Amino acid sequence: MFFTRGIDVRKRIYTTIKVLSLTAVIALMILAWFTASDNTFNSYQAENGCILEPTSVTEYSDGSRSYRFNITNVTHTTHSLMFYTNHQEVYATVGGKLVYSNEKSNTIFGHTTGSVWNRIEIPAYSSQVVVITKPVYQDIPSRPTEFLFGDGVAMYEKLIYSSFLEMLFCLLIITGGVCLVGYYFISGKSSKEILYLGVFAGILGVWSLGETAGAILLVHSRIAASYCAFTCLMLMGYPFVLFIRYFLHLHNAKVCNAILIAMTIIAICCQAMQLIGIRDIKQNAMLVQLELVLCSIYLVYGIIRNLRLGKHKRKTYICLLGGLVLGTAFAMDLNAYYGDQLNSNRYSKFGFLVFIILIGLETARYASQQAEKERKLKFYQEMAVKDLLTNCYNRNAYNKDVEEFSKENNTFILTFDLNNLKKCNDTLGHSVGDQYIIESSTIIQNTFSSVGKVYRIGGDEFCVIAKNTSKEKLMLLTEKMRQEERNFNLESQMPLAIACGVAQYNPKEDNSLEDTRVRADELMYQNKKELKKIDTNRRILQQV
Repeated sequence: MFFTRGIDVRKRIYTTIKVLSLTAVIALMILAWFTASDNTFNSYQAENGCILEPTSVTEYSDGSRSYRFNITNVTHTTHSLMFYTNHQEVYATVGGKLVYSNEKSNTIFGHTTGSVWNRIEIPAYSSQVVVITKPVYQDIPSRPTEFLFGDGVAMYEKLIYSSFLEMLFCLLIITGGVCLVGYYFISGKSSKEILYLGVFAGILGVWSLGETAGAILLVHSRIAASYCAFTCLMLMGYPFVLFIRYFLHLHNAKVCNAILIAMTIIAICCQAMQLIGIRDIKQNAMLVQLELVLCSIYLVYGIIRNLRLGKHKRKTYICLLGGLVLGTAFAMDLNAYYGDQLNSNRYSKFGFLVFIILIGLETARYASQQAEKERKLKFYQEMAVKDLLTNCYNRNAYNKDVEEFSKENNTFILTFDLNNLKKCNDTLGHSVGDQYIIESSTIIQNTFSSVGKVYRIGGDEFCVIAKNTSKEKLMLLTEKMRQEERNFNLESQMPLAIACGVAQYNPKEDNSLEDTRVRADELMYQNKKELKKIDTNRRILQQV
C-alpha cells in the first residue's frame, strides 16, 4: 500500500513536470517570436510610432555621430523622437536650440549613462532636428542608432507592451529560482544541486530582466541598473560551477576550487577598478566573458570525466546537450557583440533558459527518486521502532531508550495493563480484541504523550517514560485517563479497564531504568486487582 501510493505520487509528479516543461518550451518559443525582431515599430503609422531615417549621418574621430532630421509632417501636434543608447552621451537640438541632454555621471556605479531609452519632444512646426551621440568609453565604439518617431505616450506604451512577455518570463525564472532555494531548505537541505540551480536561475532572471526594454523604461537610475546587470553577470558563474560539481558528482574539489578562485580574482579586480575609477565594469566586459569561459571549461571537464569513467551517463548526456545549446548561443552573442550588432545578448538568454529547462527536468527527476528512497528508508526505520497495530513505540524502541537513559532524578515510569483482554478474545473474537487494544492505546497516548513516549512492550502491556515532570501532574493525568475511560465505556459494549502503576527513578534503589519499571509493575498489578474487585462487585450488583 505504501509503495503503491509512493509510485502513484511519483507518476503524478512526472506528469506535472512534463506539462510544465511543455508549457515552458511553448512560452519560450512565443517569447523568441515576439523578441526576434529589433524593428518593433515597422508596422505602425507615424501617430503610433514608426522608424525614422535621418537625412544625414556624420561620424567623428572620437566615435561621436551626428544625426540630422528634416521633419516636415509635424504641423499641429507635438511628436516625439525615441531611441535607445547604450553607454552613450546624448545631445539633441531643435532649430539650433538644445532641448535634451543625457550626460555621463561620476558616481560609485561608474562614469556612464547606462542603457537608456531617450525621448525628445519635437514641438509643432519644427523641422530641423540634430541628435549627437558620443560614446562614454572611447575604447568601446558606439553602434548605429535606430530612431522611432510618433506620439511619445503611444510609443512608450508600445515598448512596454512589446517587452511584457519577456519581463513576465524573467519574473517566472526568478520565482522558480526562489522556489528551488526554498524547497532546498524546507526539504532538509538534502540536494545541493537544487540550491545552486535555484540561485543560478534567480541571478539569471534578474540579469535578463534588467536587459528588457520595459525595465529600462521603468527603472529611473539607469547607471545603477547597468552596474547591477553586470554584477549579476559576474556572479552568475559561481552557482553555475557549484551546480555542475554536485549535479555531475565531481567529488574532486581541486578543479572546482581553482575555477572559483580564478573567478574571484577577476571579480575583485573588476570591482576594485570600478571603485577606484580606473575602468568601469563595462570596459572589463572581456574579463566578465572570461568568467563564463571558465564556467564552460569546467562543464566540459565534468562531461569528459564522467564519459571517460562511464559514470552518471544520463546526467552527463543531458549536460552535454544543454552545454551544446548554451555554447552555441554564447558564441553567437560573442560574434554579435564584437560585430557591432544592436542586440548582443539575445541568444545567451535563450541558451541559458533552455539549459535550465533541460537540467531542471533531470534535477527534478533525480530529486523525486531521492525523495522516494528517503520515504522508503523512513518507513523502514519507523517499522523498526513502531508498533503497527497501535502506532506506539515498540519494545525495540523501549530497550534502546532505556539503554541510552541518562540518570535523571525527575524521570518517571508508568506501566499499563489491559484487564479482560483474554475474555474479550475468547468471547468476542480476536478482531474485537485488537480493537480493544487500539482503543486503550489511543486513550493512553492522548493522555500521556505530552510528558513522554508511549511504548507497547507486550500484548496488552504499555509503558511511558516521562521526563521533566512531577508526580502530582502524573496523578492528574491518570485521573484524566480514568475519565476518558469512563466516557468511552458509556457508549461501548466492550468496557475498558486500564490498570496503571507509577514509579520515580531513584538512583539509590535503581541500578537502571528497568528497575524503576519493575517497581511500577508491582504498583500496576495492585491496581489491576483493585479494578477486578470493582468489576466483580459491579456484576454482583447488576445480578441483584
